[in-house]
Amino acid sequence: MNTKALRQKILDLAIHGKLVPPACRQAGKSLENIPAEKEGQWFVYVIECVDGSFYKGFTTDLIKRYKQHCAGIGAEWTKTHKPKQLFYWEIHYSEKSAIEREKYLKSGCGREWFKNEVVDKPENWESATVLLEKIRAEKAEKIKKGLPAGRRGELKADKKDSFIFTKECEFDEDKPGKCSAGTRHKRHYEKFADGTVKDIEDEIPFEVPEGWAWCRFSEVSINRDSERKPVNSSNRKNVKKIYDYYGAAGVIDKVEEYLFDEKLLLIGEDGANLLSRTKNNAFIACGKYWVNNHAHVIDCFDKSMLDYLCYYINAITLDEYITGSAQPKFTQKALNDLLLPLPALKEQRRIINTIERFFAKIDELEQNKSDLQSAIKQAKSKILDLAIHGKLVPQNPNDEPAEELLRRIATSDNRPYKKFEEEEPYELPSNWSWCYLCDICSKIKRGKSPKYTDKSTIMAFAQKCNQKDGPTSLEKALYIDESTLKKYPEDEKMQFNDIVINSTGTGTLGRVGIFNCPIPDDVNAVYPDSHVTTVRILPEIDKLYCYYFIKNKQSYLETIGEGSTNQKELKPDTISNLCFPLPPYPEQQRIVEKIEELFILLDSISEQLA
Repeated sequence: MNTKALRQKILDLAIHGKLVPPACRQAGKSLENIPAEKEGQWFVYVIECVDGSFYKGFTTDLIKRYKQHCAGIGAEWTKTHKPKQLFYWEIHYSEKSAIEREKYLKSGCGREWFKNEVVDKPENWESATVLLEKIRAEKAEKIKKGLPAGRRGELKADKKDSFIFTKECEFDEDKPGKCSAGTRHKRHYEKFADGTVKDIEDEIPFEVPEGWAWCRFSEVSINRDSERKPVNSSNRKNVKKIYDYYGAAGVIDKVEEYLFDEKLLLIGEDGANLLSRTKNNAFIACGKYWVNNHAHVIDCFDKSMLDYLCYYINAITLDEYITGSAQPKFTQKALNDLLLPLPALKEQRRIINTIERFFAKIDELEQNKSDLQSAIKQAKSKILDLAIHGKLVPQNPNDEPAEELLRRIATSDNRPYKKFEEEEPYELPSNWSWCYLCDICSKIKRGKSPKYTDKSTIMAFAQKCNQKDGPTSLEKALYIDESTLKKYPEDEKMQFNDIVINSTGTGTLGRVGIFNCPIPDDVNAVYPDSHVTTVRILPEIDKLYCYYFIKNKQSYLETIGEGSTNQKELKPDTISNLCFPLPPYPEQQRIVEKIEELFILLDSISEQLA
């Protein structure tokens, strides 16, 4: 499950007015504002009767249904309790949701909510148009009185100030908008401070629910960019790290002083993240903090609106508003001109609460996924641990003992067999034997420093080819100058299922892989470079069993490098002298088969979590 895509879908539904049911306190209003019947849309409604009682129901065509109630043919209740007015309605996008909501409104809790939140608080149900009128009035009053520069910004009259309004129009073939011939519709216009009016219907990206309104971002916000200050990294180096220091994509450092001590909205002004959206482009800052000049600082007349603005910025792609290619920039003008679908204040809070409730569930899901991924990793480690202790598969007394296998290997190499004489690290099954890794290898050797070229038929296997969380890969491998091949003996050419161990490098030393990646058709050979040790297992030993043993020792190998902190290396002799628990050859094969069976199962679970 892609939780990032799920978050995006939730935000997309929110800004289109489909995350929470659009609702309207219809009391005292004309029926003209009620949306028409639409496929996939159900109304839950409340009718106030003349005797003060309320009737609740649901329908797909609210106007038709209300007229039926008024005619006494809508329901038994409204036959004897004459309707006074349509008091309240909501839109739902499934019949099931509408039925459940109707049931709730008829319950004791639902009746209490309806009285407290709808009947007794008409001010909570003012439309976004009324909200914008109040903001404009408050802004005009503050401009008239004058505000000092700095704190909460300096408000000034601007001839570019504007507001968007709608006007009902007849269908016009030259301006079709979003309606069909023979109908009347609401068209969007923008009026500027100098009195000019512009038709902007073509700029409106989508329809919004009844009670919402379109506006420019600047109409509801106060820009406080003039108060931010950059502090370069050298000046931040030797200071007390107390307060968060914000940049374009969030906190990037801490400093000992602060510029702001309040809730504000920060929006990235420049940087690649504006387009990639790897992180959120907008974020809420609270408490004491500092902001540099790479993030816009935004305030509102009502700070509760900041959360909705934040979610809106993070819901949309900003590509069309960005200038510059080498360094993408989201200018203050582009931000101010941004079209914003604005719900009423009450609905903003409902939307925010719903988003946060969904996001909390997603956070929990992601944590569960992370915990399960950790459990899968631990399970794999446990499987390998059981394998090298002889506890993963049962022993077969008919198998040739491992000691006999070691004797045969020694004889074939024309060397005397030496029994393992060190203290045994742990007890093994009776037909297993301890040996050193070098006893079962034909080669444990570091590669050579290559001379690189742009293109050849020879590649160098480097540390980066031994990937941290994946298989080995030649995608990042470089080419070796073929004129230097004389210094490479034939046996140094990498072979399928060679074990590779990174021998140097902070963060990569001790990393274990197996060379089983595809080789390009135009490449004749691959050689390890000087930062990689190749471990080649004898043919009498199962290579994959050895790989799983060494892979299980990776965390240990990462700690035993020699040398200074920044120049540690894992020497071939150290690898050669690893104590190795050797099972009989048939059991090696059974162990590998069992490991891979269990790993396939765990990997399938892991893939389903991705």
